[in-house]
Amino acid sequence: MLSQRETTLLLAAGLSILPKASWVNGRSFLETAKVLTQWDNALGINDFEWEKESLCRKKNGKFFLYGEGEPASPYATDHDTARKPGPWSEGEDIIPFTTDQAKQWAEKKLDPDKYEKIFGKVPEDNEVITEEVQFDRDD
Repeated sequence: MLSQRETTLLLAAGLSILPKASWVNGRSFLETAKVLTQWDNALGINDFEWEKESLCRKKNGKFFLYGEGEPASPYATDHDTARKPGPWSEGEDIIPFTTDQAKQWAEKKLDPDKYEKIFGKVPEDNEVITEEVQFDRDD
């Protein structure tokens, strides 16, 4: 797992932070995917509940979420082995998303400006879109 500093440097350089090749249910998620945005729970990487999620899009337009986190996060991995003390350690996962799932994730995790940068402008509830129409009168 990359440190927060390493991740920031790689993203600033325009490089991918994803594993070289990962397979989920027989589908490939390659490092050529574009990281659209990232979210973390702001607890700091040394906190056992820290988690970070990256919304990504493959070249074919399909979305997925790359998540990583510490032992008390949703991304924790069960490693009940002699090599690691305790049954849980940091982990990561790739979750395929539909466009609707990507939008739902973004609505919960991002501010409106970041959401619109990815998915386009969303009309406000009370926003009225008007169009001027002219009719010729037959007198």
